Amino acid sequence: MLPAVDRWGWIDAYRSMHRSSLSAVISAVALLLDGPEPAPDPGPAAAAVQASPRRQMTREEEERILKRADELTARVEVILREFDAGR
Repeated sequence: MLPAVDRWGWIDAYRSMHRSSLSAVISAVALLLDGPEPAPDPGPAAAAVQASPRRQMTREEEERILKRADELTARVEVILREFDAGR
């Protein structure tokens, strides 16, 4: 079925793999087939987008975002306290 590979990685095209090696390969293939479908290759367009420089966030923007996150966290805490008190 598959060519033999010795412990040093040499391939022998005239001998097949051992039965135990074949069963391990078949089990691995079965796991791959039962698993989730692999994501498609994004192609060259995605590589060009990733290569573009990222916009840097200013300190003021970061502070605004963190302040808004703190406000939302406080609101969620109030909602959870009200929910817990209503039980």
